Amino acid sequence: MQLFRIRGHFVIAASKPAAIRAFNHRNKGNPLMVHEAVEELSAIESSGPAKQQRIVCFVSEFARADDGGYLACFCKEDESGYWATDWNWGTDRDIAQGFADGRNEVMGMTPQEAAVVQMSTMRKRR
Repeated sequence: MQLFRIRGHFVIAASKPAAIRAFNHRNKGNPLMVHEAVEELSAIESSGPAKQQRIVCFVSEFARADDGGYLACFCKEDESGYWATDWNWGTDRDIAQGFADGRNEVMGMTPQEAAVVQMSTMRKRR
């Protein structure tokens, strides 16, 4: 799985076409938005190969919905900070953490590896 940024939105998908399909679905098939997404992804790809950074999903006490539910958060290896989604995984922390662990497992990471990636976002940069 890879992280694609399309028009300010983050999309996690296995490939560029899958990311475009997900973006298209989210934006109700607006052809202009999809065309711009294809151009943006092409521009990103043509800028050269980049180090493949791992992305993990987690839940945080600081990212909660209005109803108190835990929101899914993502962070990228060796980059400061994280971003929260609008995916509300309920008010039970254990269940929400189970969803995050399951998503990380799909991306090929154990909970221990995910914790290492998450901690890498908190290191002081030189």
